[in-house]
Amino acid sequence: MMLLMMGDTRDTTDCQTVPTPLPHARRRFILFIMINRMNLMLELIKIGVNQAKFRTRARTDRRR
Repeated sequence: MMLLMMGDTRDTTDCQTVPTPLPHARRRFILFIMINRMNLMLELIKIGVNQAKFRTRARTDRRR
């Protein structure tokens, strides 16, 4: 994961070997995946909180 974020580790003195839009597209793609993962985690946390509220309201909490 960190290797992808750092970009291409090859020698970039020759501009024709590595096109310039590639690192930007890769960075944008990684950012998109990370934002989606954060949104998914937030949704799961919301669902867990709602279930905990419902469980305590119905007095069927497993911890008691």
